Amino acid sequence: MAPPGAHNFSPLSEGPQMPGATDWQAIVTASWDSIKAKVAADLPKAVAGKPLSDHTYNEQLGVCVLLNGPNTGAAVWNDDGAGTVALTSLKVSDFTSVTGQSARFGTLQVELPLSFALLAASGRYAYVQPCAQFSLGKKGAPARLNGAGKISARSERGSLTYQLKVVDPDKALHLELTGAKVDGQRTVNLEADGQPSNALLRILLGSFSEGSQRLIISSALDSFFSHGEFGRDMVNELNRIIGASLAQRAQG
Repeated sequence: MAPPGAHNFSPLSEGPQMPGATDWQAIVTASWDSIKAKVAADLPKAVAGKPLSDHTYNEQLGVCVLLNGPNTGAAVWNDDGAGTVALTSLKVSDFTSVTGQSARFGTLQVELPLSFALLAASGRYAYVQPCAQFSLGKKGAPARLNGAGKISARSERGSLTYQLKVVDPDKALHLELTGAKVDGQRTVNLEADGQPSNALLRILLGSFSEGSQRLIISSALDSFFSHGEFGRDMVNELNRIIGASLAQRAQG
């Protein structure tokens, strides 16, 4: 079963459509093709330096085991409940070589993909993870692992896909933006405030850089594009073109 909020696209097909495709798909394809080059040219300038929403993520980070030494006895360190990761001051720092791709269609759904060479974001991170020693099921000494610093994330050779639903295709056809998804080869780099000299803390930092904040960056970018002004303006322009096309057909 698909997770909540997932988009169930029945087999997606590339535009332009083959014979037999419904008429609304042809209208949307033509409308998107008329503006996708301009969208690709304008989008990087429109989002450069723009702030992303702050994001907080709660889960057990799995870092407390790093407190265990090589000769750990019966008492072992583990996470003591959920930790917290927060990303703040996020902004888009780079967006290059954007190209509009062909529209794809599902059942009353549309995907408008744009490929890119690099999408980068930067900001600050902070995390806190409660820890405790456990021995024979009993909780003993508590501790807290925490840290903060700068974060940069890169998604390379990827795609930004706007997701839309089709409303009233048989009469007053128009589109509504429902979401956006950023994919690509992701890397995340952290620079701790005061680089840790302790070997354990260096290991901890490396472990954390592969963890939850990668998911938060993904969520922050998806949210940024699906709720940003540029995406709404793009859909408004598509609807204007679709409306003009429908009016012209009605007159003909």
